[in-house]
Amino acid sequence: MNEETIYQGRDLKLVLTDIEDGIVRLQEVDEERIIQSMLHHIGSTDPELRDQLIYTLFYRFIIEDDQLTNEQLTNMLKTTLKYHLFHGIGEEASDTVFTRSFSTLLIALIVCIKTVNKDFYRRRTSTC
Repeated sequence: MNEETIYQGRDLKLVLTDIEDGIVRLQEVDEERIIQSMLHHIGSTDPELRDQLIYTLFYRFIIEDDQLTNEQLTNMLKTTLKYHLFHGIGEEASDTVFTRSFSTLLIALIVCIKTVNKDFYRRRTSTC
């Protein structure tokens, strides 16, 4: 997804607030644009956008509501590992630590749900 389709921080904040408040659902908006914008802004220096909206909604989408497909989760994991996990490593006096830190939290959510789903599937098929 190119930079032109990524929401700017303030616009993303408005859309995510509407999702958080239940005014709109993720499936009612451009889901891929939202996810890509959330990934793009995962290291934002705005704590409301980063902590209360992006991370909290990723948690809801992935863990609580199981709203994302395996393909979406895999793509998110690949993007995070390739572009975010080591972003700005070694830089001094840089805010890139937020990108790396919140990327590790997102990776943990994805690994957790993939492990839970895999274990659930194994248990279901092994008893049949």
